[in-house]
Amino acid sequence: MTPRAMPLPPRGCAAVGAVAVRGAASLAVLVLACGCGGATPPPDRQAELDARDVGTTVEPASEDERRVLEQLPELVPGKRVTIGSLTVVAERPYPAASGRTCRSVTLTASGQKRSPRPRLACSEGGSGEWFFVPDVFAEPVTTAR
Repeated sequence: MTPRAMPLPPRGCAAVGAVAVRGAASLAVLVLACGCGGATPPPDRQAELDARDVGTTVEPASEDERRVLEQLPELVPGKRVTIGSLTVVAERPYPAASGRTCRSVTLTASGQKRSPRPRLACSEGGSGEWFFVPDVFAEPVTTAR
């Protein structure tokens, strides 16, 4: 009986291609396995995440925040003002991709060692009524208690 020759492994470009195909398949499996498993956010953050998904508004966390929204059209950009128990700095209004006019607002609770909280406020068309919206580039907002 004559021994049969074993096929030689691919060399050169063929070897590189075979390794690349196996590597790409392994990477795809790894990405799917890691991407499909994820923790559900805590209930207190779920409302903020839902608002980001459907474009809804975020309620003011206090009566002072409600007053900030009422006074927002008159606030001078970059100037620090006190409204109730909050120190407020509003940035310049800008036209957002949503068609709204928006402006960033930084709120700091007066007399407390709390860090400033960035908020995003917008107005629809010429209504003049301002409301908070989720800032998709910031961490989720936590409400004041």
